[in-house]
Amino acid sequence: MVRARMLLAGILACVAVVLITILLTQASRHQVSAKILFSCVRFLNREERTHCYERTVYDLYPMYNVHELFLAIRTLQKYDMTLVPCHFLAHRLAAAVVAQDPARWSEQMISEETNSMCSFGYTHGIAIAKFKGAGDSSENIVAKVMPDLIEMCDKGRASARARNNCFHGLGHIFYYLTNGDIAYGLALCDQSVDRHSGDYEKSRIRCYAGVFMKLFFLTPDDDEPDPHLLDKRTASAFCDSLREIRFVQECKRSSWILYKDELIHKEAVYRFCKDMVTTNDMDLCFARVFRGLAWDMVGHLNTFVPLCEEFKGVGSRYGECYTAGALEYALTAGGTYGMQGARQFCNRTNGDARNACMQSLETLSSE
Repeated sequence: MVRARMLLAGILACVAVVLITILLTQASRHQVSAKILFSCVRFLNREERTHCYERTVYDLYPMYNVHELFLAIRTLQKYDMTLVPCHFLAHRLAAAVVAQDPARWSEQMISEETNSMCSFGYTHGIAIAKFKGAGDSSENIVAKVMPDLIEMCDKGRASARARNNCFHGLGHIFYYLTNGDIAYGLALCDQSVDRHSGDYEKSRIRCYAGVFMKLFFLTPDDDEPDPHLLDKRTASAFCDSLREIRFVQECKRSSWILYKDELIHKEAVYRFCKDMVTTNDMDLCFARVFRGLAWDMVGHLNTFVPLCEEFKGVGSRYGECYTAGALEYALTAGGTYGMQGARQFCNRTNGDARNACMQSLETLSSE
Protein backbone atom coordinates (compact mmCIF):
# COMPACT_ATOMS: atom_id res chain seq x y z
CA MET A 1 0.00 0.00 0.00
CA VAL A 2 2.82 2.38 0.93
CA ARG A 3 4.65 1.63 -2.33
CA ALA A 4 1.42 2.19 -4.29
CA ARG A 5 0.90 5.58 -2.65
CA MET A 6 4.51 6.54 -3.33
CA LEU A 7 4.12 5.51 -6.97
CA LEU A 8 0.90 7.50 -7.27
CA ALA A 9 2.55 10.51 -5.68
CA GLY A 10 5.42 10.23 -8.15
CA ILE A 11 3.08 10.02 -11.12
CA LEU A 12 1.08 13.03 -9.90
CA ALA A 13 4.28 14.99 -9.36
CA CYS A 14 5.44 14.26 -12.91
CA VAL A 15 2.05 15.24 -14.33
CA ALA A 16 2.11 18.41 -12.25
CA VAL A 17 5.55 19.37 -13.55
CA VAL A 18 4.35 18.96 -17.14
CA LEU A 19 1.16 20.94 -16.51
CA ILE A 20 2.98 23.70 -14.65
CA THR A 21 5.52 23.98 -17.47
CA ILE A 22 2.72 24.27 -20.02
CA LEU A 23 0.80 26.81 -17.94
CA LEU A 24 3.83 28.99 -17.27
CA THR A 25 4.42 29.43 -21.01
CA GLN A 26 0.87 30.67 -21.61
CA ALA A 27 -1.20 33.72 -20.66
CA SER A 28 -1.03 35.40 -17.26
CA ARG A 29 -4.13 33.63 -15.92
CA HIS A 30 -2.41 30.31 -16.66
CA GLN A 31 0.62 31.48 -14.71
CA VAL A 32 -1.61 32.18 -11.72
CA SER A 33 -3.10 28.69 -12.13
CA ALA A 34 0.41 27.23 -12.18
CA LYS A 35 1.22 28.93 -8.86
CA ILE A 36 -1.90 27.46 -7.28
CA LEU A 37 -1.27 23.99 -8.72
CA PHE A 38 2.37 24.02 -7.64
CA SER A 39 1.38 24.86 -4.06
CA CYS A 40 -1.19 22.07 -3.70
CA VAL A 41 -0.33 19.12 -5.95
CA ARG A 42 1.53 17.38 -3.11
CA PHE A 43 -1.75 16.68 -1.31
CA LEU A 44 -3.18 13.35 -2.47
CA ASN A 45 -6.25 13.55 -0.26
CA ARG A 46 -9.09 15.42 -1.99
CA GLU A 47 -10.18 17.30 1.14
CA GLU A 48 -6.64 18.41 1.97
CA ARG A 49 -6.07 19.53 -1.61
CA THR A 50 -9.35 21.47 -1.60
CA HIS A 51 -8.32 23.32 1.57
CA CYS A 52 -4.93 24.05 0.02
CA TYR A 53 -6.47 25.44 -3.17
CA GLU A 54 -8.86 27.65 -1.22
CA ARG A 55 -6.13 28.96 1.09
CA THR A 56 -3.72 29.62 -1.80
CA VAL A 57 -6.29 31.44 -3.95
CA TYR A 58 -7.38 33.54 -1.00
CA ASP A 59 -3.76 34.49 -0.22
CA LEU A 60 -3.21 35.65 -3.82
CA TYR A 61 -5.69 38.52 -3.32
CA PRO A 62 -5.11 41.47 -3.74
CA MET A 63 -1.89 40.67 -5.62
CA TYR A 64 -4.32 39.53 -8.33
CA ASN A 65 -7.81 40.95 -8.64
CA VAL A 66 -10.98 38.86 -8.36
CA HIS A 67 -11.47 38.66 -12.12
CA GLU A 68 -7.95 37.28 -12.61
CA LEU A 69 -8.42 34.76 -9.82
CA PHE A 70 -11.74 33.55 -11.26
CA LEU A 71 -10.07 33.04 -14.64
CA ALA A 72 -7.25 31.15 -12.94
CA ILE A 73 -9.74 28.93 -11.10
CA ARG A 74 -11.57 28.19 -14.34
CA THR A 75 -8.30 27.21 -16.02
CA LEU A 76 -7.28 25.02 -13.09
CA GLN A 77 -10.65 23.26 -13.10
CA LYS A 78 -9.71 21.76 -16.46
CA TYR A 79 -6.84 19.91 -14.83
CA ASP A 80 -8.19 19.09 -11.39
CA MET A 81 -11.87 18.62 -10.58
CA THR A 82 -11.17 19.17 -6.88
CA LEU A 83 -11.60 22.93 -7.30
CA VAL A 84 -14.93 22.74 -9.14
CA PRO A 85 -17.02 23.62 -6.02
CA CYS A 86 -15.74 27.21 -5.75
CA HIS A 87 -18.90 28.84 -4.35
CA PHE A 88 -17.67 29.30 -0.79
CA LEU A 89 -14.14 30.19 -1.84
CA ALA A 90 -15.82 33.05 -3.70
CA HIS A 91 -17.61 34.00 -0.46
CA ARG A 92 -14.19 34.44 1.22
CA LEU A 93 -12.82 36.51 -1.66
CA ALA A 94 -15.90 38.72 -1.49
CA ALA A 95 -15.38 39.32 2.21
CA ALA A 96 -11.81 40.41 1.52
CA VAL A 97 -13.02 42.81 -1.19
CA VAL A 98 -15.62 44.39 1.11
CA ALA A 99 -13.07 44.74 3.91
CA GLN A 100 -10.69 46.54 1.54
CA ASP A 101 -13.26 49.07 0.31
CA PRO A 102 -16.65 48.84 2.10
CA ALA A 103 -18.10 51.87 0.31
CA ARG A 104 -17.91 50.16 -3.12
CA TRP A 105 -19.73 46.97 -2.15
CA SER A 106 -22.68 47.39 -4.55
CA GLU A 107 -20.39 48.32 -7.44
CA GLN A 108 -18.26 45.25 -6.77
CA MET A 109 -21.33 43.05 -6.55
CA ILE A 110 -22.36 44.03 -10.07
CA SER A 111 -18.93 44.12 -11.69
CA GLU A 112 -18.18 40.39 -11.58
CA GLU A 113 -21.54 39.17 -12.85
CA THR A 114 -21.41 36.01 -14.95
CA ASN A 115 -23.45 32.84 -15.02
CA SER A 116 -21.21 30.68 -12.85
CA MET A 117 -21.31 29.41 -9.31
CA CYS A 118 -17.98 31.16 -8.58
CA SER A 119 -19.48 34.53 -9.36
CA PHE A 120 -22.83 33.62 -7.76
CA GLY A 121 -20.90 32.78 -4.61
CA TYR A 122 -19.08 36.08 -4.97
CA THR A 123 -22.29 38.13 -5.13
CA HIS A 124 -23.71 36.27 -2.13
CA GLY A 125 -20.46 36.80 -0.24
CA ILE A 126 -20.47 40.54 -0.94
CA ALA A 127 -23.99 40.81 0.45
CA ILE A 128 -23.21 38.76 3.55
CA ALA A 129 -19.93 40.55 4.28
CA LYS A 130 -21.61 43.95 4.02
CA PHE A 131 -24.69 43.25 6.12
CA LYS A 132 -23.88 40.43 8.54
CA GLY A 133 -23.72 41.81 12.06
CA ALA A 134 -25.27 45.11 10.96
CA GLY A 135 -28.86 44.01 11.57
CA ASP A 136 -31.38 46.65 12.56
CA SER A 137 -35.05 45.93 12.00
CA SER A 138 -35.87 49.62 12.30
CA GLU A 139 -38.11 50.56 9.40
CA ASN A 140 -36.05 53.72 8.87
CA ILE A 141 -32.88 51.71 8.28
CA VAL A 142 -34.65 49.28 5.96
CA ALA A 143 -36.29 52.10 3.99
CA LYS A 144 -32.90 53.76 3.57
CA VAL A 145 -31.16 50.77 1.98
CA MET A 146 -34.06 49.17 0.05
CA PRO A 147 -33.89 51.37 -3.08
CA ASP A 148 -30.18 50.63 -3.51
CA LEU A 149 -30.73 46.91 -2.98
CA ILE A 150 -33.52 46.69 -5.52
CA GLU A 151 -31.59 48.74 -8.07
CA MET A 152 -28.64 46.41 -7.59
CA CYS A 153 -30.71 43.44 -8.81
CA ASP A 154 -31.88 45.33 -11.87
CA LYS A 155 -28.62 46.95 -12.90
CA GLY A 156 -26.34 44.85 -15.07
CA ARG A 157 -28.40 41.65 -14.82
CA ALA A 158 -28.34 40.36 -18.36
CA SER A 159 -30.43 37.24 -17.73
CA ALA A 160 -33.39 36.13 -15.65
CA ARG A 161 -31.11 33.56 -14.00
CA ALA A 162 -28.69 36.26 -12.87
CA ARG A 163 -31.56 38.43 -11.62
CA ASN A 164 -33.09 35.52 -9.70
CA ASN A 165 -29.73 34.76 -8.14
CA CYS A 166 -29.44 38.39 -7.06
CA PHE A 167 -32.86 38.22 -5.38
CA HIS A 168 -31.67 35.09 -3.59
CA GLY A 169 -28.78 37.18 -2.29
CA LEU A 170 -31.31 39.81 -1.19
CA GLY A 171 -32.98 37.12 0.90
CA HIS A 172 -29.69 36.59 2.74
CA ILE A 173 -29.38 40.36 3.26
CA PHE A 174 -32.93 40.63 4.61
CA TYR A 175 -32.20 37.85 7.10
CA TYR A 176 -29.21 39.75 8.46
CA LEU A 177 -30.84 43.17 8.18
CA THR A 178 -33.79 42.07 10.32
CA ASN A 179 -31.71 40.10 12.84
CA GLY A 180 -33.32 36.84 11.76
CA ASP A 181 -36.92 38.09 11.83
CA ILE A 182 -38.26 35.63 9.24
CA ALA A 183 -41.71 37.20 8.81
CA TYR A 184 -40.19 40.64 8.25
CA GLY A 185 -37.55 39.26 5.88
CA LEU A 186 -40.22 37.54 3.76
CA ALA A 187 -42.27 40.75 3.71
CA LEU A 188 -39.21 42.61 2.39
CA CYS A 189 -38.92 40.00 -0.38
CA ASP A 190 -42.52 40.72 -1.35
CA GLN A 191 -41.91 44.47 -1.26
CA SER A 192 -38.87 44.09 -3.51
CA VAL A 193 -40.68 41.96 -6.07
CA ASP A 194 -43.91 43.94 -6.01
CA ARG A 195 -42.03 47.07 -7.15
CA HIS A 196 -41.55 45.43 -10.53
CA SER A 197 -43.91 44.73 -13.38
CA GLY A 198 -43.84 41.47 -15.29
CA ASP A 199 -43.21 37.91 -14.14
CA TYR A 200 -40.94 38.02 -11.14
CA GLU A 201 -42.41 35.00 -9.32
CA LYS A 202 -39.18 33.00 -9.61
CA SER A 203 -37.33 35.97 -8.16
CA ARG A 204 -39.84 36.04 -5.29
CA ILE A 205 -39.33 32.33 -4.52
CA ARG A 206 -35.56 32.67 -4.74
CA CYS A 207 -35.69 35.59 -2.30
CA TYR A 208 -37.79 33.54 0.13
CA ALA A 209 -35.26 30.73 -0.17
CA GLY A 210 -32.45 33.16 0.63
CA VAL A 211 -34.20 34.10 3.88
CA PHE A 212 -35.01 30.52 4.89
CA MET A 213 -31.61 29.09 3.96
CA LYS A 214 -29.96 30.76 6.93
CA LEU A 215 -32.20 28.74 9.27
CA PHE A 216 -30.92 25.40 8.02
CA PHE A 217 -27.37 25.85 6.86
CA LEU A 218 -24.12 27.15 8.30
CA THR A 219 -21.80 28.62 5.67
CA PRO A 220 -18.07 29.35 5.97
CA ASP A 221 -19.09 32.94 6.77
CA ASP A 222 -20.65 31.75 10.02
CA ASP A 223 -17.89 31.96 12.60
CA GLU A 224 -20.30 30.99 15.37
CA PRO A 225 -23.65 29.13 15.52
CA ASP A 226 -26.70 31.18 14.57
CA PRO A 227 -29.17 31.27 17.48
CA HIS A 228 -32.03 30.84 14.99
CA LEU A 229 -30.57 27.69 13.44
CA LEU A 230 -33.04 24.79 13.17
CA ASP A 231 -32.48 21.04 13.03
CA LYS A 232 -34.58 18.01 12.03
CA ARG A 233 -36.30 18.02 15.40
CA THR A 234 -37.45 21.65 15.21
CA ALA A 235 -37.68 22.45 11.48
CA SER A 236 -41.06 20.95 10.61
CA ALA A 237 -42.88 22.57 13.55
CA PHE A 238 -41.35 25.95 12.74
CA CYS A 239 -42.38 25.76 9.07
CA ASP A 240 -45.93 24.73 10.01
CA SER A 241 -46.18 27.76 12.33
CA LEU A 242 -45.82 30.28 9.48
CA ARG A 243 -48.90 32.33 8.66
CA GLU A 244 -49.25 31.60 4.92
CA ILE A 245 -49.18 28.28 3.10
CA ARG A 246 -46.73 29.60 0.47
CA PHE A 247 -44.25 30.36 3.26
CA VAL A 248 -44.84 26.94 4.83
CA GLN A 249 -44.14 25.23 1.52
CA GLU A 250 -40.97 27.20 0.77
CA CYS A 251 -39.72 26.73 4.32
CA LYS A 252 -40.06 22.95 3.99
CA ARG A 253 -38.40 22.89 0.58
CA SER A 254 -35.51 24.95 1.92
CA SER A 255 -34.92 22.44 4.71
CA TRP A 256 -33.67 19.80 2.24
CA ILE A 257 -30.08 20.38 3.42
CA LEU A 258 -30.94 18.82 6.80
CA TYR A 259 -31.84 15.57 5.08
CA LYS A 260 -29.23 15.46 2.30
CA ASP A 261 -27.63 12.23 3.55
CA GLU A 262 -31.03 10.50 3.35
CA LEU A 263 -32.18 12.02 0.05
CA ILE A 264 -29.92 9.83 -2.07
CA HIS A 265 -32.79 7.39 -2.68
CA LYS A 266 -36.04 7.88 -4.56
CA GLU A 267 -38.29 6.83 -1.66
CA ALA A 268 -36.68 9.42 0.62
CA VAL A 269 -37.25 12.20 -1.94
CA TYR A 270 -40.93 11.25 -2.20
CA ARG A 271 -41.26 11.28 1.59
CA PHE A 272 -39.61 14.68 1.79
CA CYS A 273 -41.93 16.23 -0.83
CA LYS A 274 -45.17 14.47 0.18
CA ASP A 275 -46.62 17.50 2.04
CA MET A 276 -46.49 19.82 -0.96
CA VAL A 277 -49.99 21.13 -1.64
CA THR A 278 -50.13 21.74 -5.39
CA THR A 279 -48.55 20.10 -8.41
CA ASN A 280 -46.41 23.20 -8.89
CA ASP A 281 -45.23 23.02 -5.27
CA MET A 282 -44.39 19.34 -5.77
CA ASP A 283 -42.40 20.13 -8.92
CA LEU A 284 -40.53 22.89 -7.08
CA CYS A 285 -39.75 20.47 -4.27
CA PHE A 286 -38.26 17.82 -6.55
CA ALA A 287 -36.31 20.50 -8.39
CA ARG A 288 -34.96 21.88 -5.10
CA VAL A 289 -33.79 18.44 -3.97
CA PHE A 290 -32.23 17.54 -7.33
CA ARG A 291 -30.46 20.87 -7.74
CA GLY A 292 -29.38 20.94 -4.10
CA LEU A 293 -27.88 17.45 -4.17
CA ALA A 294 -26.25 18.11 -7.55
CA TRP A 295 -24.73 21.31 -6.17
CA ASP A 296 -23.44 19.41 -3.14
CA MET A 297 -21.93 16.63 -5.29
CA VAL A 298 -20.86 18.68 -8.30
CA GLY A 299 -17.17 17.89 -7.92
CA HIS A 300 -17.93 14.16 -8.11
CA LEU A 301 -21.20 13.78 -10.03
CA ASN A 302 -20.71 10.03 -10.37
CA THR A 303 -22.15 9.81 -6.86
CA PHE A 304 -25.27 11.67 -8.04
CA VAL A 305 -26.03 9.33 -10.97
CA PRO A 306 -27.45 6.41 -8.90
CA LEU A 307 -30.24 8.65 -7.57
CA CYS A 308 -31.17 9.71 -11.11
CA GLU A 309 -31.20 6.10 -12.25
CA GLU A 310 -33.69 5.22 -9.51
CA PHE A 311 -36.12 7.61 -11.23
CA LYS A 312 -35.83 5.89 -14.59
CA GLY A 313 -39.33 5.34 -15.92
CA VAL A 314 -40.89 7.80 -13.45
CA GLY A 315 -42.33 10.38 -15.85
CA SER A 316 -40.25 13.51 -16.26
CA ARG A 317 -38.35 13.08 -12.96
CA TYR A 318 -35.63 11.02 -14.64
CA GLY A 319 -34.80 13.84 -17.04
CA GLU A 320 -35.19 16.48 -14.32
CA CYS A 321 -32.57 14.72 -12.22
CA TYR A 322 -30.01 14.56 -15.02
CA THR A 323 -30.83 18.14 -16.00
CA ALA A 324 -30.09 19.28 -12.45
CA GLY A 325 -26.67 17.62 -12.53
CA ALA A 326 -25.83 19.08 -15.93
CA LEU A 327 -26.89 22.61 -15.01
CA GLU A 328 -24.98 22.60 -11.73
CA TYR A 329 -21.85 21.41 -13.52
CA ALA A 330 -22.20 24.01 -16.28
CA LEU A 331 -22.76 26.82 -13.79
CA THR A 332 -20.00 25.72 -11.44
CA ALA A 333 -17.22 25.00 -13.92
CA GLY A 334 -18.37 27.79 -16.24
CA GLY A 335 -17.42 28.64 -19.80
CA THR A 336 -16.90 26.24 -22.70
CA TYR A 337 -15.28 23.66 -20.45
CA GLY A 338 -18.26 23.60 -18.09
CA MET A 339 -20.71 23.31 -20.97
CA GLN A 340 -18.76 20.42 -22.51
CA GLY A 341 -18.78 18.53 -19.22
CA ALA A 342 -22.50 19.23 -18.78
CA ARG A 343 -23.28 17.84 -22.25
CA GLN A 344 -21.28 14.73 -21.45
CA PHE A 345 -23.40 14.33 -18.33
CA CYS A 346 -26.61 14.64 -20.39
CA ASN A 347 -25.26 11.93 -22.70
CA ARG A 348 -25.30 9.45 -19.81
CA THR A 349 -29.04 9.16 -20.47
CA ASN A 350 -31.12 8.97 -23.66
CA GLY A 351 -34.48 9.66 -25.24
CA ASP A 352 -36.73 12.35 -23.77
CA ALA A 353 -34.54 12.67 -20.68
CA ARG A 354 -31.47 13.42 -22.76
CA ASN A 355 -33.40 15.87 -24.96
CA ALA A 356 -34.73 17.76 -21.93
CA CYS A 357 -31.25 17.88 -20.43
CA MET A 358 -29.68 19.20 -23.65
CA GLN A 359 -32.46 21.75 -24.09
CA SER A 360 -31.81 23.18 -20.65
CA LEU A 361 -28.16 23.69 -21.60
CA GLU A 362 -29.15 25.40 -24.84
CA THR A 363 -31.33 27.78 -22.82
CA LEU A 364 -28.47 28.43 -20.41
CA SER A 365 -25.96 29.10 -23.20
CA SER A 366 -28.32 31.63 -24.84
CA GLU A 367 -28.61 33.75 -21.68
